[in-house]
Amino acid sequence: MIPSSRRFNFPLPASSVTISQQISESANQRISESANQRIGESASQRIGESANQRVSESASQRISESANQRISESANQRISESASQRISESANQRIGGPTDSVKHPRPRRQTGPRITHPASSFQLPASSPQHPASDPPWEPGYRHLHCSGELAERARVALAALARCALCPRGCGVDRLNGGRGACGVGADPVIASWNVHPWEEPPISGTRGSGTIFFSGCTGKCRFCQNYPISQFGYGNRVSIERFAEMMLELQGRGCHNINFVTPTHFAPQILAAVDVAAAQGLHIPLVYNTSGYETIPALRRLEGVVDIWLPDAKYADDATARRISGFAGYVAHNRAALREIYRQVGDALILDAAGIAHRGMIIRHLVLPEGLAGTAEVLRWIAQTLSPRVHVSLMDQYFPAYKVLDDPALGRKIRPEEYAAALDAFEAAGLENGWMQEYDETCGLDQV
Repeated sequence: MIPSSRRFNFPLPASSVTISQQISESANQRISESANQRIGESASQRIGESANQRVSESASQRISESANQRISESANQRISESASQRISESANQRIGGPTDSVKHPRPRRQTGPRITHPASSFQLPASSPQHPASDPPWEPGYRHLHCSGELAERARVALAALARCALCPRGCGVDRLNGGRGACGVGADPVIASWNVHPWEEPPISGTRGSGTIFFSGCTGKCRFCQNYPISQFGYGNRVSIERFAEMMLELQGRGCHNINFVTPTHFAPQILAAVDVAAAQGLHIPLVYNTSGYETIPALRRLEGVVDIWLPDAKYADDATARRISGFAGYVAHNRAALREIYRQVGDALILDAAGIAHRGMIIRHLVLPEGLAGTAEVLRWIAQTLSPRVHVSLMDQYFPAYKVLDDPALGRKIRPEEYAAALDAFEAAGLENGWMQEYDETCGLDQV
């Protein structure tokens, strides 16, 4: 058995961290007639009294009481009470700081329903670039762009383009500057559902002090199994000014976060540019993480070049018909692969770390394994290794559970099985991928209980 101090699991990463407090265990089995109560009045029962303590007084003025019921208590309590019972008390030990940087052997498997792995599996290799102590202090690229005025100019051009929005591949052409709502469901003002310290990302992202996640409302996707559907599909959240958005980043930096982590950011990329410029003028200096579905356009990604330090894109599907049926994405595979190639062009396959193992620059591709092989895992991983690089870091996730519209779906209405995740690990190895993270499987909730 692997010592718990050497294991790693990130229970629910930000891109799929759920408003699980709005989806109780019974909802995971089937949405009963009381679903509205779980999303409405009973949400206040799932959001502890300490939530208001975690939100500063200034934030409380900006966030309505009803929104506080819809927003998860904190990063530590985004998992519902029933899910918390399934996650061992040692989760924080698994989440902890980055594990030792070593070159990994290929993963071994044990028979039976639980899959465990060598302590060094899918960890950062010893050769991962670091900033030597003698180097000048690291500074994110957006600082230079701010000082030169280029960041403000990029923001101006990007915001003006919202008059005929083409940010995502849907290219809806809606005038979001004059009251229109795009295919993403939002207009011109940033709509933020939650912002807090999040300890459950991959080790180089969360580190020891957490990642400063900012969850945006709306989405360019329509995933039938979305675990964040109150935010992504129902639009729960609060409209904020660019100035308030910048304040949120500075407050998260003040709370010690290693980075600012924009979750589902595609439809608010122009507003991000504008807010980062404001925040940089007031001292923002930590890395920016762009946590995206991977359904992006090349022009939008190029406007972010030198602004985003760490890219955290999904590679969700290998088949367009499946992507459209399950997630409403038209032409997902081509757009996703073009986006991944562009991100790779910008940052390459090296994950740049500081002396403490915290990421400063690079990309980590996430892939969620789905039941019945619907994600096309083997093909996705093979494409990454062959087209980008076998050294690209991949986070292979087993945490799928049915939610939203798929509770009665014959394929998606269940969690993945042990053998399905084992097959995904085999595909990782067969593709020749060298770096990344896995999760240790447990039938009850997709997490290993140590």
